Amino acid sequence: MKNRKKDRPKQIIGKIALYAGFVILCTVSALLLLLSRAPAMYRPAIPDHPDQVSPYLTDTLAPDFYNKLQLGRPFTLTIEQTGLNDILARLPLPSDDGISLHAPAAAFTEKAVFLMATVKKNKYSAVAAVSFQPAIDSTGQLRLNFKSVKLGALPATSLAKKILSQNAKSLQSLYCDLVPIEQILAAIIDNRPIDPVFTLDKQTFRLADIKLSKDEIRLTLNPENNVSKP
Repeated sequence: MKNRKKDRPKQIIGKIALYAGFVILCTVSALLLLLSRAPAMYRPAIPDHPDQVSPYLTDTLAPDFYNKLQLGRPFTLTIEQTGLNDILARLPLPSDDGISLHAPAAAFTEKAVFLMATVKKNKYSAVAAVSFQPAIDSTGQLRLNFKSVKLGALPATSLAKKILSQNAKSLQSLYCDLVPIEQILAAIIDNRPIDPVFTLDKQTFRLADIKLSKDEIRLTLNPENNVSKP
């Protein structure tokens, strides 16, 4: 009888440990399941020659931009989702501390822009999705209206902002100097406005309007001789 009484605490502890292990296993399984989910709109391009410059950029987008810019009056530049994804698929992507990005893709809807990529760390991977609603406000300033970041189906906005801040210098050196990375970070983290006047190959223009629709985005641009700050 005494042995049974002595064994009872052990049995209770064993049951608690078994229950705790079951809860932990279920929690980890649920997290892994949520991390493994990818947005239905995530459809990265797979170019035949990924080391070559995108033909959509060289044969369609760039000629359309420069030809219209030479006319010296406001014009609309349409960027197609499929074409942008072909450009994104060829971009160099940052990696740091064993974390790397792969297969970037974009998606346009009537309400938002989504930028996505596969994030890899050792043998683990998940699709990160950033959503924002870019718009020109009443004063002519660009607002990114950053909404959220998800890693799989899990929210990761705070983590993403921290990583962006920590990698500001590497991001600036990796990409062009069209907009200082500090402005981009401030626009994402604090929704600060950006004065949307840009210079590309000695050509200056203002972004005057943004129209979103399914599978494309339309930008209204004013060449240098039409640029006047509000």
